[in-house]
Amino acid sequence: MSGSLFQSKLIIPSLLKIYLVSFFFTMSQQQFVASGLTKCPGIYCGRTVVVGSVYNYTDCGKCPRGYRTDGHLCQKCTSDLSLYDWLYLGFMVFLIPVVNCHFVNYFEPKRAITALLHLEVIAEGFISIIVAILVMEPVGKLSLHSCRVDSIKDWYTIFYNPKPDFVNEIRCTQEAVYPLYTIIFIYHAGCLLLLLTMRQLILHFLKGISGRKSTYATMYFLPIISVIHGILSGIIYYSYPYLLLVASSIGTALYLSKTVKSWRKLFTKVVPVVILLTYCLGNAYGMVSLTQMQHPVRDSLLLLLVFLPTLFYFVTFRLTDPEKLLREY
Repeated sequence: MSGSLFQSKLIIPSLLKIYLVSFFFTMSQQQFVASGLTKCPGIYCGRTVVVGSVYNYTDCGKCPRGYRTDGHLCQKCTSDLSLYDWLYLGFMVFLIPVVNCHFVNYFEPKRAITALLHLEVIAEGFISIIVAILVMEPVGKLSLHSCRVDSIKDWYTIFYNPKPDFVNEIRCTQEAVYPLYTIIFIYHAGCLLLLLTMRQLILHFLKGISGRKSTYATMYFLPIISVIHGILSGIIYYSYPYLLLVASSIGTALYLSKTVKSWRKLFTKVVPVVILLTYCLGNAYGMVSLTQMQHPVRDSLLLLLVFLPTLFYFVTFRLTDPEKLLREY
């Protein structure tokens, strides 16, 4: 009995030493192989491990979806989205319901039914983005793994395929900004699918409204916004805070000039107040996107400026009233 215990005491440490030696030897060998690889040409070319092998790699080429090169090998993207990335996704997601609500207001003026359609439009966007997030990595979770965005070049990798011999091109076009590019297309597809199914079922049970014009308008708008995203996604990514601030300020002025002539009449109806608050939220969203709240005290005080376009209009609209100018001249 004592002999077997003595042998086990000798065998277990020996096996542990062998395992540790083999583990560190394997790791060092992999590092040696990786370090011996030459750098791939271009910015976005990399190698992947050959299936069924440990030390064999493919030639330099594009990385699989969800991977990004470090110059030598394609590395799986496991970083979390930054605050700016989440705000960009929010901007692209909110854009569809906002435009859809505008179409509903314009083509379906009946207030009671319009409110119901607004809720349905919001439900379309909510369901679509939840499904889009669930099908991206990590699959089935309400979180996203991201490849970091370093520059606007990352959005247009098709223009950076290298030609080492100045003749033959190595095609390394890929989604270097994964998942910010494809998730928007998935979201648009989900919105279109729900438009043609869920909204039509609801309209079928509503009497006195066809919803045909607002549906057709959305069916035209979704492909257009998808094409714009496919071409100008990189420009939109870096400029959407400024676009949002400008659009909200101009929208406030246009709405007030057409509907509200006095600040006293502004608070007599609910709809104008809701619309103006929506424009103010757009200004706040743009400011948060710009500052990213890196200095909480200062940036929180800046949020008070979201009411500036409305206040500026009521202070100056009497000075720029066209009818008053025509009477004077």
